[in-house]
Amino acid sequence: MCGDCPVRPSCLEEALADPSLDGIWAGVAPKERSRIRTARARRRQGMSDRLAVLVAAANGWEDTTL
Repeated sequence: MCGDCPVRPSCLEEALADPSLDGIWAGVAPKERSRIRTARARRRQGMSDRLAVLVAAANGWEDTTL
């Protein structure tokens, strides 16, 4: 349903910005969004982040930098 949506990137960013949101946003479940948030935090801290690349690839996103 979300795969071809033109607002998917902005939808995902909104869902990532608000951890209280429940349900599927941009085709991503709450647990996956939590993992993305964690991966981004680790990246900001300079840690290796293979998880973010794997999540992006699994969802068919071209931007693997999340």
